[in-house]
Amino acid sequence: GTVVAFGENDDGQCDVRHWKDVSAITTGYSSVYGSYTLGLRTDRTLVATRATPWREEIQQWRDIVSVARGDDHVVGLKADGTVVAAGENEYGQCDTNTLPWHNIKSIACGYQHTVGLRADGRVTATGYPFADSCEVCGPEWQDITIIACGFYHTAGLRANGTVIVTGTNDRGQCDTSSWKDIAMIACSDYAT
Repeated sequence: GTVVAFGENDDGQCDVRHWKDVSAITTGYSSVYGSYTLGLRTDRTLVATRATPWREEIQQWRDIVSVARGDDHVVGLKADGTVVAAGENEYGQCDTNTLPWHNIKSIACGYQHTVGLRADGRVTATGYPFADSCEVCGPEWQDITIIACGFYHTAGLRANGTVIVTGTNDRGQCDTSSWKDIAMIACSDYAT
């Protein structure tokens, strides 16, 4: 349950040597605040390195089972299927306290958008409205088993092994129509 880190430490992102009882970690980079590291503890609380302006807020969260991060925001999935968020909210990427954000079983974040997979296999999204990365409604976005986000795109793995992607496609990151028998998906900034 301890954490080690190495590399550049300009923003304190490697200051994790005193962390204990950590079950999962993620790292991030904020264009405003620099690099940071987040840890999910076994008691379902979060710990964060000093570069995050919302560090104090997220360390008050309780009953967190998973965490996702965007550029300047962090989202936590609670055990009861609700979602909490902190950080930059210019495009509504932290607006997760409405009805579509209940019965969530997994979460993902892009640059300025947040996506949640509901227990019924449908997807909900909020945030950056200009790149279609939040266009996850309709019959083609049902029976989703896994979600992933890139910079300005969102991907969903369907139960039948096909992949649907919406959002900016300037580098071909949404060209998945021929994919079949897929078991897992992941996204980076401009790739799926």
